[in-house]
Amino acid sequence: LAGGSLKLVLDEPFYVGLAACAHNKDATVQVTFSNVELTAGAPGAARPAVYSTVETIPIASTDRQAVYVAPGRLESPMWTKDGKSLLLTNGGKRALLALTGKPDVQPTPIDTGGLSKIGHHTAISPDGTLLGFTDETGNQTAIYTVPVEGGAPRQITNKASSYFQGWSPDGKTILYCGTRGGKTQILTIPA
Repeated sequence: LAGGSLKLVLDEPFYVGLAACAHNKDATVQVTFSNVELTAGAPGAARPAVYSTVETIPIASTDRQAVYVAPGRLESPMWTKDGKSLLLTNGGKRALLALTGKPDVQPTPIDTGGLSKIGHHTAISPDGTLLGFTDETGNQTAIYTVPVEGGAPRQITNKASSYFQGWSPDGKTILYCGTRGGKTQILTIPA
């Protein structure tokens, strides 16, 4: 609505989103959404819940398929080595979502030994056996690894302000950013 406004009253449950489409897969259009606000009921009422949708899109067909919808924010999706599951972060915890094609599939939480503030700095090792990540539990930001299926965490860095970035191709070295001596640096450490 160029220059106009639109007010909708909807009965729950419902999903709301903004989208634009060029109606031609080879065309590109620029769209600007501005002054958008979602409110629930009367002024001062609780904000609506945030939901995330995990979707897959086959490159050949460009047909999207929602494979999982959940309350909250799902972050940092990444494929497992076998391509059959996605690794997700939800509320500071990691989980595996098996892509079975069934609509009622739920993610399987990964046991990280009580670490519960895992950020988006996460990756699976090249051999597909370990998960490297940053955890911000307490006053420390450190790098840990656990088996992909879960288990006891192994702390890799012992200095605060270490943020996991990735694995070397052979999986023997971890690349990370860290603040040392007041300077942020790119560092490596044996895995």
